[in-house]
Amino acid sequence: MKLFSAVVVIFSVTACYGAIILDNGVVRLVLTDRGNMVLLENLVDGASVNCDSTVPIWRAIIWRGPSPAVAESSLHEFIAPATFPPTWRVDTTTSGQTLTMRWSFGGTLAVVTTVYIGRNDTQFIWNATVENSGGFPLFAIDFPMFGVKPIGGTPDDDWLLLSGLSGTLIKNPYDDRKRFVGTYQSINPDEGGSVNGQYPGIYIMQFSALYDSSGGIYWATNDTLGYLKLYSSFGAPNFVLVFIRHFPENNDAVHANWSVPYSTVLVPSRGDWFDAAMRYRRWGTRQWWCSRGTLAERGLRNLPSPFRYPFLFTVDLPFWHSDIRAFMSNIRALLDTLGLDTAVVHIRGWGHWLPDMFADARVIALVESLKALGIRVAPYSNTRLWNISIGDDALGTRSASMAKNPADSAYISWKYTSYIMDPSTPEWQRKYRYIVNWIRDTLGATDIYCDNFPSHKLCYRSDHAHPKGGGHWWTDGLLEMFRRVRSEWESVTRDFVMVQEARFELWLDVMDALPTPYWQSPGTTSIYSIKGRKSFPIPLFKAVYGDYVGCIGHESLDWEVAGAKFYRFNNAYNFVNGSILNMHDFGFPTVGHNPPDEFADRRFMAEMVRMRKKFQQYLLLGRWLRPPAINCDSIAIEMPEDTFLMPAVLSATYKFGDSIAFVLVNHTDSARELSLRAQLSDYDVTSTGKHILWHTETTTVDLGPISGSIVSIDTTLPPRGIAIVELAESHGGVAYDGEIIPRKLTLKIYPNPFNSVCKIVAPYKSCVKIYDLAGKLVKIFVKADDTNNPGKTDNTNIYRTLSWCPDENLGSGVYFIRAEMPNGVSIVKKVLYLK
Repeated sequence: MKLFSAVVVIFSVTACYGAIILDNGVVRLVLTDRGNMVLLENLVDGASVNCDSTVPIWRAIIWRGPSPAVAESSLHEFIAPATFPPTWRVDTTTSGQTLTMRWSFGGTLAVVTTVYIGRNDTQFIWNATVENSGGFPLFAIDFPMFGVKPIGGTPDDDWLLLSGLSGTLIKNPYDDRKRFVGTYQSINPDEGGSVNGQYPGIYIMQFSALYDSSGGIYWATNDTLGYLKLYSSFGAPNFVLVFIRHFPENNDAVHANWSVPYSTVLVPSRGDWFDAAMRYRRWGTRQWWCSRGTLAERGLRNLPSPFRYPFLFTVDLPFWHSDIRAFMSNIRALLDTLGLDTAVVHIRGWGHWLPDMFADARVIALVESLKALGIRVAPYSNTRLWNISIGDDALGTRSASMAKNPADSAYISWKYTSYIMDPSTPEWQRKYRYIVNWIRDTLGATDIYCDNFPSHKLCYRSDHAHPKGGGHWWTDGLLEMFRRVRSEWESVTRDFVMVQEARFELWLDVMDALPTPYWQSPGTTSIYSIKGRKSFPIPLFKAVYGDYVGCIGHESLDWEVAGAKFYRFNNAYNFVNGSILNMHDFGFPTVGHNPPDEFADRRFMAEMVRMRKKFQQYLLLGRWLRPPAINCDSIAIEMPEDTFLMPAVLSATYKFGDSIAFVLVNHTDSARELSLRAQLSDYDVTSTGKHILWHTETTTVDLGPISGSIVSIDTTLPPRGIAIVELAESHGGVAYDGEIIPRKLTLKIYPNPFNSVCKIVAPYKSCVKIYDLAGKLVKIFVKADDTNNPGKTDNTNIYRTLSWCPDENLGSGVYFIRAEMPNGVSIVKKVLYLK
């Protein structure tokens, strides 16, 4: 049954090619005289994107009438006005060019768009305003709209990058209509989950790209408040139709004018998904949600203790476990197998605790037993669902908090048979805090897991204080709720972690860790899962924000259910991408009852646990960078929904301080030959003073100093083999003491050039080393002893002055001075010695 009001969809119109051009000598934008995009090109790197000239640049969706109708018989109507061009002009200043286009439709509405390009810049900045004089409420506007044709003319070479879930690539997206954004889905009462393309929701960041090896297009919004919006990109089928849907606040009422409250950026350039991620990272990490700094900047010692645990267990509520003692025995045996003293257990309550945490005696006994073994407990909590079968509470929370569409129908998540609660209401905020406090104080949990995606619903209740429909009030409500929960928990203890279900970027300000599931997302979760051979999850969130928040891998399936290949692959994939390993398997193997391979695979996981702990400065605190080029064979991996051909050796790159680590894992049961190639310029490090160190769990081999700008290794990894290739000083960098990494490390040298004495102003705790052009160490100033400077402990602000008088045997030339802090962060400067 449909309860939607009628809408009118008005398109900006189309016509001939090439009447409007913006060109700053670096990039060029060409539109038809009707304002439709036909060409974007980068004049420097040669990237070129052709667009279908029939696709309008915007589309307005208005209610058909002065107020939204709710009759079931209401019809929607698409109206395309008579073909005519907009009025337009290009204004040029010393800073750049602005194209302004205006469409006017009599007494209905006018749409004004602007496109700005700065001097020597590569990004086109788009904005839109709707001038509404017709008395019709504006429901939404799709802007910008464009249809990207196959790049280079070969569809099968093209990749569509989506910021959905943890990151997704779609191969040859031109015949794929799964990502279609419908007109009504945002107000459909049965769409209780996260609708297609929704941010915040399935979309966790605000950028996408479409590219092949010759170039492509990147697009992103720069919203810093978490406004509801939809990103659409689906096959048409001769092009990919792209648009972003923006919802005004109070979009059921007439507004004279409304402007999209943030800009959209379009960039034509060469590059792949990682280049797009780095472009977005440069913007995202400057925003307020990253103000706490990276994990390394905060220092491991200042992070909650669970960050030091490399393993997590996920337990579905064990109502079927009649013997908790046997269950705990299995947990203890698994910890012993993995070489762990403790871990975190996440207790899930899917479908049982909506909204309350029921005081089941077996759950309380489980938590008490886990804590008695020194194991931390992070129970599930529900942030927005109320099961239909559960009545209202005495305070009327359900009735007061339900989100409703324009027809006064409650939104329902049929997956969980639950109503959707509006997190901005004081009633629901009070209820959720009550649940969390019960989990902490009565159940005795040490940590908390906040479930559900932050999927904004267009709520139109007059008795709610927020604007109706669009806006960022839903995000604000969740942020306020989480901040108050965090504050109340910190009043009891600071040693706890809050984990949220979604990788939503704004959560970086309030959450300690976020799940980053890649290869085990069920096909029913969303359209961005790996259903079908064309869709490939990628560690996109890890690449952008992985060093700002803890990442938790998806739980591994039972060994018998997953099969050996997938079991090894899933855990290896989590490991190389820096996610905390996560097990959903508590049947302990016994001799005579389990295959030998199962014991070997458990030992493989145990080695990953130990290696993660040993190299936590990279895998937990380091920055995820482009993986090295690996040449090895591939194997077929049977996954829950399909079979994929995957590399036999998985790899990743991490940077910590001025050191680099390449992580290599052979997840197969046979030895694998491989060739590794890495260009140092990709990682912004110098080879001066660095050696190539080959680490396994038990040994470290110095392969000698780096020669040149390319690291090249040919080797063989044993079955279930793990290796860390570290580019660092020959003593290695595996001992990290957890100190804070200064945000800004400075090193001053004067005079430069010098001929007798060089003064070096370096951080007080740093070790200063001087190298010649060949990388030979010629002088070292050891780290200062704190006892010589009592009371001074701020290693970011205290400096000392050193004097270097070169030995007689040193000749004139360039020398490199390196100051390295105890935590591995370093800075290098060069100086010219004139003898």
